[in-house]
Formats: sequence, structure tokens, C-alpha cells
Amino acid sequence: MHLHQALKQPDKEEFLKAMVQEISMHQKRKHWKVVPIEEVPENIKILDSIWDMRRKRKIGTGEISKNKARFSAHGGSTRIWDQLLGNLCSHCHVDNHQAYHYSSQC
Repeated sequence: MHLHQALKQPDKEEFLKAMVQEISMHQKRKHWKVVPIEEVPENIKILDSIWDMRRKRKIGTGEISKNKARFSAHGGSTRIWDQLLGNLCSHCHVDNHQAYHYSSQC
């Protein structure tokens, strides 16, 4: 489900925690750093992004075991990263939100 849908659910607090965890892990792994939009240079393209929210369920019971949030570059934006990284590194492949991670390894 999308973010706006998850925030209307009774367990929205669990989704918010999952979002904080997702961003924290990317920052911890140095995939990126969060920069206020006012500090982004005008010549830098900001990629569109989306949140994908899911409930993981236990097999057999269907009971919710975990709320997950995944932050991803949106659709065609990943093709931009493939083109940029393809020029820099022949073994790089972009898996949505992993673009920063791969670019730092090339």
C-alpha cells in the first residue's frame, strides 16, 4: 500500500516506526545523507520517490508479525541511475533505492 493509505490504518504508528527504521538504516550504511531541500544545489536533480508499505504475516495464522516500509526511487528515475552509473561502472546495477549505495562502491 502507499503511504497515504498506510497513514489511514489503525496500525499507522507501526508504519511510522518502520519508516524511521528504513531511513535510519540507509543513513547508518551511508547509502545517503538527509539534506534539507534548501541546501540542494539548483543544478542537482532530485529523484522522485515513493514509500511502499506492507504487513508481513505469519504463515498459517495470518497474524501480522511486522509492518515494513521501503523507500524507493520512483519508476523511471531508476533508469536515470542506470545510465549515470553505467558510464562510471560496468558492474553496477541499480535496485531502486540502492543507487547511492552502488555509486559509492564503484
